[in-house]
Amino acid sequence: MFRIIAFFGIMLAIIGCSSIGGRVESFADTEKLTKGKSVVVLGFPKDVDESLEFASYRPIIERHFASKGFVITNDTTGSDLVAFVTYGIDDGQASTSIVSTPIIGKTGGGTSTFSGSISSSTGRPVSSFSGSTYSPPTYGIVGTATRSERSVFFMRILTITIADRRSLQEGTPKLYYQGTIKSEGPCGILSKVIREMADGLFSKFPDQSGTIKVRRKENC
Repeated sequence: MFRIIAFFGIMLAIIGCSSIGGRVESFADTEKLTKGKSVVVLGFPKDVDESLEFASYRPIIERHFASKGFVITNDTTGSDLVAFVTYGIDDGQASTSIVSTPIIGKTGGGTSTFSGSISSSTGRPVSSFSGSTYSPPTYGIVGTATRSERSVFFMRILTITIADRRSLQEGTPKLYYQGTIKSEGPCGILSKVIREMADGLFSKFPDQSGTIKVRRKENC
């Protein structure tokens, strides 16, 4: 395998429902990313490339490159381009919020009774009466219940860097593309969202940036 050189020291550091959102930043030399060029997809650094985790992610990235007109190859010494893939997820940030919920209850109406007596001018009771009345009940807010809710959100990152293969071998790397998607959400399992993150990143390929929202394919 060709030498991987020190320019990767400037790469972004890995920090560790129905849809996921995120933000994409892409920079590209579009004239160098023409259809028909061959590309080999590698994990970075080497231990990532050799991991079983990346072995499950590689086909996802390769399918996206193929859909953009590139030719997928495993030849690290003869490809036109090399795409380095890095990814990560942090330990999550916890927050607690107070949630207020109105209590709905009866505020009026219903049946009420009454009774009394009629007296003479001397104060002597001469008769009595009683009865009841009814009016439709009314309902409204009679109080508020509060509770605390704790939530954890994780920052997920996927970065792809494309370089000219020959320039890497010669020790004078030429970068043609750098793209990163950052997504924050409650799912702390990267494998459950990596497909959607790749969808979002390639939706802006090669040189667009902005926010994205991708429909989830499975629950976390």
